[in-house]
Amino acid sequence: MSKGQLPYILLAIIFLAMIFKIPPEDVSQLARDILAQLRNMRILGWLLSVLLALGWFSGNKRLRRRHRQELKRISGEKKHLQEKLVLRKLDSSDS
Repeated sequence: MSKGQLPYILLAIIFLAMIFKIPPEDVSQLARDILAQLRNMRILGWLLSVLLALGWFSGNKRLRRRHRQELKRISGEKKHLQEKLVLRKLDSSDS
């Protein structure tokens, strides 16, 4: 199940753990600081990087799903043609 998302998951867990460890009043100050930095366009690159990673993740997920569906379709078609060729039903090779 190695699909390359482990580093992103680990970074998200570390970030959430850091947020949960700091006092609540510091979390609100952190949020204000982040919003101020966004207004100053200083962390726009980071924001775009995160959005790009999320887009890549969702695009890859959709692509893997379509690929799996296409493989199932092709294997069904292949089995149907093989059955036509040998003139009998073939057992499934799925375990």
